[in-house]
Amino acid sequence: SSSFLVCLAPGDGGRLEPRWKLAPPTDPAGPAAWEGAPVVAGGRVFAAYSRPSGNRVTYGVACYDDPPGKPVWAADLCDAPS
Repeated sequence: SSSFLVCLAPGDGGRLEPRWKLAPPTDPAGPAAWEGAPVVAGGRVFAAYSRPSGNRVTYGVACYDDPPGKPVWAADLCDAPS
């Protein structure tokens, strides 16, 4: 995948350094890409993704409690013409 969420944190000398890098959820229907900025709430990371397939695009949300691990859950929410 060429789409990643990256968490940055201050490192030595105040420079930002990556803490983790996260690819979108995998699906047999095809590759996905992150959409927009993630939201952090209650210690969890929520992020929207899209997955094109033919002339349609499926949109969904994934929830992580310890990135870069596997999602706690991921749900396709809707699809639309591309």
